Amino acid sequence: MVLAQTTEARRALAAEVTQGAMLIVGVMVGLGLAGTFLAVRYALRPVTSLADALRQRNPEDLTPMQTPAPDELRPFVGAINSFMTRLDLRVVRLQQFIADAAHQIRTPLTALAAQVDMLDADAMSEADRERTRRIKRRTGELAKLTNQLLSHAMVIHRAGVVQLEVTIW
Repeated sequence: MVLAQTTEARRALAAEVTQGAMLIVGVMVGLGLAGTFLAVRYALRPVTSLADALRQRNPEDLTPMQTPAPDELRPFVGAINSFMTRLDLRVVRLQQFIADAAHQIRTPLTALAAQVDMLDADAMSEADRERTRRIKRRTGELAKLTNQLLSHAMVIHRAGVVQLEVTIW
């Protein structure tokens, strides 16, 4: 019967047990990380589907989202829907403002141009006729500039809506 063990043998046994334990711990850590990754991915699937639904929406589509969502995401979907409703209202107000501005600016300019056209050039001195021509020219320039600015505002506002068609000549 042998009761003694050499120091070298004990060290070898300890190294063997340590290596086995480290291998088991490494495998367990790897399985734990993989399991955690899969669990998080599964848990975030509703968030991913909501993000996909938002990403696939047309930029002009400001209607509320009808994407089913779990209880945890309903406040988030509600906030998105509320934001889109407010944004849609703002777009409508902007369109109304541009239309009103166009009418409010163009109407007086048209009336001014008509008044200048009705002036009797025969009853005027040459200096008055020259002033009338300048008024007419400046009124036309102002009307053109106003139309360009209002058209530019509408183009900028509808930039995402415009669909261009390629024509090959």
